Amino acid sequence: MLKRVFIIAIAVLASSVQLAAQAKVRDVVTSDYNRNSVSFVVIQRGDSNDSATSAAVAAFNPGAKFDINNIRTKSVRIRKSRDEAVLQTEVNEAVAATPFARDILGAIFNRDSNGMMDDKTVRYRGNYDAKDQDVINARAARIGEDALGDLGYALVKGSYVVLVDYYDIERHVDKKGNVSYSTSARGYAYRIGLDDGTMNDFYEQCWIYDDDDQATRSAKLTAFQNLAIDMVPVASASSYSSSETVQGAASKCLSGIVTGLENNISAWEVAVAIVGTKPLRAKIGTKEDLYNGARYRAYSYTEDNNGNLKSVPRGYLRATEISSNTGMSIGETEPSEFYQISGLANIEEGWTIKQSNDARIGVMLGPRFGAPGSVMVGLDADWLLNVSTNGTMQYVLGTLALDLGNLNYAPILIGLGYGYGLHLTRLFEFMPYGLLGLDHIGVSSGDESNDRFLRESALVLEPGIRLCANVAYPLQVFSKMGFDVVLPLGDLYRYYNNYVGHQTGLAVEFGAKWTF
Repeated sequence: MLKRVFIIAIAVLASSVQLAAQAKVRDVVTSDYNRNSVSFVVIQRGDSNDSATSAAVAAFNPGAKFDINNIRTKSVRIRKSRDEAVLQTEVNEAVAATPFARDILGAIFNRDSNGMMDDKTVRYRGNYDAKDQDVINARAARIGEDALGDLGYALVKGSYVVLVDYYDIERHVDKKGNVSYSTSARGYAYRIGLDDGTMNDFYEQCWIYDDDDQATRSAKLTAFQNLAIDMVPVASASSYSSSETVQGAASKCLSGIVTGLENNISAWEVAVAIVGTKPLRAKIGTKEDLYNGARYRAYSYTEDNNGNLKSVPRGYLRATEISSNTGMSIGETEPSEFYQISGLANIEEGWTIKQSNDARIGVMLGPRFGAPGSVMVGLDADWLLNVSTNGTMQYVLGTLALDLGNLNYAPILIGLGYGYGLHLTRLFEFMPYGLLGLDHIGVSSGDESNDRFLRESALVLEPGIRLCANVAYPLQVFSKMGFDVVLPLGDLYRYYNNYVGHQTGLAVEFGAKWTF
């Protein structure tokens, strides 16, 4: 064990030298991503919703890209009405009063009731996080791949606690008597405040060895209980959801919180180098929670006038073929594939790509001319279902258009559809599509039944084509042309349409699109 501690100390010193050598590039995007570990803790308010929200947080799995620290503290209590969110200062006070850092170290080093610890989890995580190049370097240096476990000690500094607060929990009952619940949630992320000096003090003052006498053991037990390591606030994120139960609504909020925190915590965003082009390839996959359609941004490098390295943001790309890389690296990881969706320059081998989350939802706004009404305002949306390496993309489409010329009759077109996008280049997308919708014409009435709604509606079939062009992604311009077939469903539609004049015919729409 003493030999291992000595090796660790040498590794810490070496890493400090390396950090100093890399000082110039710390302000740029690099591919030195390492796994982080996290614990989720619920903020209880002392009310009847504590049980449901606690169960939701306890059952949550943030995904394969995170290691989980099973700490003892599962909840903290802040007595405050759920009508409003807790404040950051209130969470800071609760965190300061809770030994989270001690809990984290105890969990990572498997501390038992006698104060004994081991490094099995640390070494496992080091091996699991090791990249192909780490394996290759270990072989070349003839130090053995077992030494890769030592990489896990550096991962301890990437330990986080996320405290989740639920507020504005509301009960809803619809006209049919169905009950549902909605809630807002906010997650507050804290990172363990460890540096090399603190880590060395922990090993020297708290680590109990088999040959330690009772006095030494007692002193180290006391030192562990007196550990004063800060938890550093790093980011927060909000979410909202609804479900049939409070627990269900609370559970649905958590993924949104993680996505928001990923966008605000640079260390949580996966970054990796491009290892091949045609197709674009990078050595990440299921271990990093990569999925089809996941968005990344590419960065190249240059130097300023003072010789400082700086990154240059380039185009965006989306994951297409996902490598199943779960498990220990053997130096031959199969890369995942990507398709570049923006940027004038081709992404090159050696550039870094970094996670850039989005909802894969595009929203379009613009005027619409022709069928079914003469002049309408269109609000369209698409949700990206799938991306292939050759650039084809599949979408679920939604459309809503309001007839501005006949507002007294509140004419509105709503529809859902499917589109298949083709990219001859990354700058332009040509998409055949089909929509099925309802054209509704009506006036105020006390009768809100489904039967009356259908009597005031017509079925609309719209096959068409859409063209999108990048301006400054995620901003695009679009135009689309479709042929609307209007099929009245009821007598009231026919009656009101005598005044409105909706009909079968060609429809043209154009405007701007933004992808969220």
